[in-house]
Amino acid sequence: MLSVQNVAVRLGRSAILHDVSLTACAGSLTAIVGPNGSGKTTLLRALTGDVPFSGSATLNGRNIARADPADLAGIRAVVAQSTQLAFPFTVLEVVRLGLRHGGDALAIQALSDVGLGAHAGRDMQTLSGGEQSRVHLARALVQVWQPADDDGPRWFFLDEPVAALDIGHQLLVMKIARRFADAGGGVIAVMHDLNLSAMFADQIVLLHGGRVKAQGAPSQVLTNALLSDAYDCTVRVGCAPASGPWLVPQAMEA
Repeated sequence: MLSVQNVAVRLGRSAILHDVSLTACAGSLTAIVGPNGSGKTTLLRALTGDVPFSGSATLNGRNIARADPADLAGIRAVVAQSTQLAFPFTVLEVVRLGLRHGGDALAIQALSDVGLGAHAGRDMQTLSGGEQSRVHLARALVQVWQPADDDGPRWFFLDEPVAALDIGHQLLVMKIARRFADAGGGVIAVMHDLNLSAMFADQIVLLHGGRVKAQGAPSQVLTNALLSDAYDCTVRVGCAPASGPWLVPQAMEA
């Protein structure tokens, strides 16, 4: 389980997060949503041990602020919004960076899973932004290849994993995350696409002004009132057959 209690983050003189509390269970996908500047990425960075925070946060019982980085790396993999490479790595070399066990066969399988099986020998810098983001997803996949075993569940922390992708590859990535959760792992994903969040998430945490405005099942959080207030625009939530909630921002008042 991921347990977060009264987490607050200050960066310089700015208070970014205020008393954030949430829980997320293995076997589920939690989407963190909210407007720009609401603290989504800062929260994810706190939960991965990348920024200092007050309050408490534990992952599988480990204190995130005090845990050994190598120990954390064994139970969770992180895909950031963007990753800069300082050297001219090939695609396969980048995926190998995530390997804790196994070899090239596992790395190539992960590349195949993200639709890049034919790109192993390519220079990473020659790929499009969307392709590069999928390479980093493959790197994370091999790091936590088994979603759960006798040592407990493993976790994906994903920061806007579909931001640079076309709709087909957005669905591919979200299906990978969903399968990981269904196999017993835990997924925490910062998302901007509310429809994809509604489609794939078990739980949604809505941030606004660095605070948790609402959390719960998609049908509980994705409401006209909550979203219109959080995003400062009129949002009307509907329901498409067999797909759960969906929503469209309203450019003009009816």
